[in-house]
Amino acid sequence: MSFKIKIILTNEKGEDFLGETTLSPVVFKKYKKSGKDRREMPKEKSKYIPLDFSINSRAFMKNLKVQYSSGPVKFVACVAYLSKGKTDSPVEYNEVKSFWNKTKSFLGKFNPYYSSVAKENAWVDQKTYGSYLLRNEGLEILKK
Repeated sequence: MSFKIKIILTNEKGEDFLGETTLSPVVFKKYKKSGKDRREMPKEKSKYIPLDFSINSRAFMKNLKVQYSSGPVKFVACVAYLSKGKTDSPVEYNEVKSFWNKTKSFLGKFNPYYSSVAKENAWVDQKTYGSYLLRNEGLEILKK
C-alpha cells in the first residue's frame, strides 16, 4: 500500500513550490536478541542517470529528459554531449547552436541567453570568446 501526495510550500519571499511524491509504509523488524522493534526505511531506487556519450544525440537527450528542463540545462547537455563529458575539451558556440537546431524537437528554440545563465551558475566556463568548457558542476546538474 502506498499513498501519492501533493505538497505546496511557500518560502519567505512568497514563492510557491509544488511537489509530488509517493509515500510507502515503514517496515518494522524485530531485533534477534532483544526482541525490540526497529524501523527500517524502504530501499529507494537510485535516481542517478548514467551519462552515455556513445549513443546518438537524440537518444542522449531523451535519456536525460531535457525536454522538461530549463534552457540553461539544455545548453549544458549540448556542451556535455559535444565534448563527450570531458571537462578539458572546448566546444565552439556555433557547434552548440548547430547541434541544438538538429535536436530542436527535444530542445525547442535556441536562445543565446541560455549560455549566459549556464556561465552564471558555473556549469560551463568560457576561456576564449565563443568557446565553452564543461565544468564538473555541469555534469552533476545533468545527473539529477
